[in-house]
Amino acid sequence: MHTIIVYQKSNITLWRYIYQTASPEKFSMSRALYSLRFSYHKGSVMNVDKAKKRIAKLVKKGLKGYPQISLEYFGKTSDVATEVVVTFTLEEGAEPQKQKIASESDAREDETIQSVLVKIIERANPNTVTEIDGVSPIN
Repeated sequence: MHTIIVYQKSNITLWRYIYQTASPEKFSMSRALYSLRFSYHKGSVMNVDKAKKRIAKLVKKGLKGYPQISLEYFGKTSDVATEVVVTFTLEEGAEPQKQKIASESDAREDETIQSVLVKIIERANPNTVTEIDGVSPIN
């Protein structure tokens, strides 16, 4: 699982990547994160509403086969999602790769996190994007 911890500090976003496991031969999730890390600059963050609409449009397309990306929000309460788990599955029966994005604020309303999700989806080029409704409790 890959973890990205997002910090907001005086209009500068710092990303810290913690790679717990890496399997670049399965898919380019780690490669997509690597290129995302080095291509990020201040102007690349899009409006939160625009990012949410782009994700919703991809989710609305429905099931179109593999590869698939699934988004699930987690939080201590159902009101605030402090984590997002992105799951990538290359093909049926393949082991899914997971990436966790953590935030101190609500990840659903954070434009940096939503922009990162859009970039991950674009770079993974999945046929199917799914999103779990609501906020699941953190275990």
